[in-house]
Amino acid sequence: MGDTQNVIDVVASGGVAFVKDHYYPVFDKSRDKVFQFYQDVSQIVWNGTSAQGLQNIMQFYAALPQSSHIINTVDCQPTSTGANPLANLIIQVTGEVTFGCVTHDFTQTFILSQAGGSYFIVYDSQRLVS
Repeated sequence: MGDTQNVIDVVASGGVAFVKDHYYPVFDKSRDKVFQFYQDVSQIVWNGTSAQGLQNIMQFYAALPQSSHIINTVDCQPTSTGANPLANLIIQVTGEVTFGCVTHDFTQTFILSQAGGSYFIVYDSQRLVS
């Protein structure tokens, strides 16, 4: 139980840091740099619209209006077992996003995978819920 709890604690703190300190600040303030979190195998589904591959994801995000996110909850769990339980992570986020003058509640799910000692987003699904 101790090792499992340690893994969950590490993943939980890492997930919070990823979304609050890295992903959303870059997305909101320097969206042209959000590419650093994705690779060519990455896929997004944004409110039912999908894009796959780094170039397509960047084009899609570039077309969105300026945004501001408020994060309400973050839940992060490892999805791998065996020799490297931290190989893949799932992060679930809820919050509020403002595009222009319109604010929506949202939910976003990230699946991160390790490559070369760091993580990248393999799958990213965001849904506006209000």
